[in-house]
Amino acid sequence: MGRRALILASWRVMDLEGSAWRVKAIRFRSPPIGPGDGDQPDRRSGGVVRCWSFVGKGSNMPNLTRGLALVLFLSALLLPPSAEALAEAAVVEKTVTISGARNSPVHRLATEILKVAYARIGYQLTVEFLPTRRSLIAANAGSYDGEVGRISGVDREFSNLIPVPTPISSIEVVAFARKPSKYIRTWEDLKGLRVGIVRGELYAERRKDQFHATLVDNYVQLFEVLLNDRVDVVVGIKLDAQITIARQFADQGIRQSGALLYASPLFHLLRRENSALLSKLDGALTRMRDSGEYQVLQKAAALRLVSLD
Repeated sequence: MGRRALILASWRVMDLEGSAWRVKAIRFRSPPIGPGDGDQPDRRSGGVVRCWSFVGKGSNMPNLTRGLALVLFLSALLLPPSAEALAEAAVVEKTVTISGARNSPVHRLATEILKVAYARIGYQLTVEFLPTRRSLIAANAGSYDGEVGRISGVDREFSNLIPVPTPISSIEVVAFARKPSKYIRTWEDLKGLRVGIVRGELYAERRKDQFHATLVDNYVQLFEVLLNDRVDVVVGIKLDAQITIARQFADQGIRQSGALLYASPLFHLLRRENSALLSKLDGALTRMRDSGEYQVLQKAAALRLVSLD
């Protein structure tokens, strides 16, 4: 997790409720000596900016002369920065960066919910989208603070990730074909068929020994191998498949083939080092789900996704 601090860019004498006054200042230090607590790099000077605070009390604030103010200002420059002054002078924005599956509408929709949930507990969320399986590997390796969301049990294989208990979304898995010749009701119906699946979608990877599997990195590639007759059928998340078909393969004759094969909630994943966030984040997600905010955010995001060229 990263932090960004915005330091005051000027100094002034302030009247606080008529009973307290304060002088704040910044100083540019050049050549650079390496930022410390409270220091910020300054692009103009090549040095750093440091904030000090000098505090006093009294009712004579309006009568302070310019000379006295100048003396206080110069005195403030000689004082080391206190924790109190730094806390007051800086506006801190905490950030969390997670990975997600590229070209996955489900992950895009879940991201909208997560951004709001993280904001509710005081964090700004950034998501970097990668190929589906690489997203999990990178988050588990510590390159990110977590991962958008996966089905239950993923932490058994990726042990550095822990699921947040409240689901952020859910998935339904079905088969698609261009010329359905067989109604797919169960995974058993896929035996003997050439089946395309997305690498990293664990519900399918765990069953790939039951059929002749072709693995691809995303849903665009999934339907391309179907159209190129490299597979007989593809299996994927219904929402991801439908949005991808609507946006890029609308006139290609691709149809759902059969009934629901699998359904599961999705759980947001945090790196174990960030487990202190789990309880607060889970509480925020629970309140959003129970209030109906989930559905509002998802519907709005889905409309945006479908309307994209």
